[in-house]
Amino acid sequence: MFKRGWLKDQRGIEGLPMRLIIIVVIAGAVLVALLAMLGGISFNKNMDVECSKIEYNGKTYDGFAVPVDATGSEEISGISFTAHIYVYESGTNKPVEGAKVTISGAESGVGGFGSGKTDENGLAIISVSGCTLPANYGEAQLKIEVTKSGYNKFIDLEGIKIVRT
Repeated sequence: MFKRGWLKDQRGIEGLPMRLIIIVVIAGAVLVALLAMLGGISFNKNMDVECSKIEYNGKTYDGFAVPVDATGSEEISGISFTAHIYVYESGTNKPVEGAKVTISGAESGVGGFGSGKTDENGLAIISVSGCTLPANYGEAQLKIEVTKSGYNKFIDLEGIKIVRT
């Protein structure tokens, strides 16, 4: 092994563990420096979201359904309502303040949009306008999307339903 120049010093294998220790210490220092520059490692928390009530046409409804009075199968457009959305941490039920809540049409032709931020109680009151219940549909879904730094994005494709009654 020494004849081919693989290990040039004559200490033999005795110097190898010290070299490994030095390499590990330097690699650890570099890793710590990189993590410090990147802000460390953080794991995002999960959120739970609940639509507690809907205000539509001067009435308040518990839950996530917007009841549209339409006995026929015609298209109903210009549907506007207000949704009360609660956002809280999964497991702890602690309110999430400052989360961005967006409600939008999840299906083609449903339209509608509204957004807002949660208060200190985790409540966002969102005015949604421009929704359409397409012809021959019994119901249409609206997507609820919630984002906040430090949390995983929450998406419910059927968070609110517009229902033909």
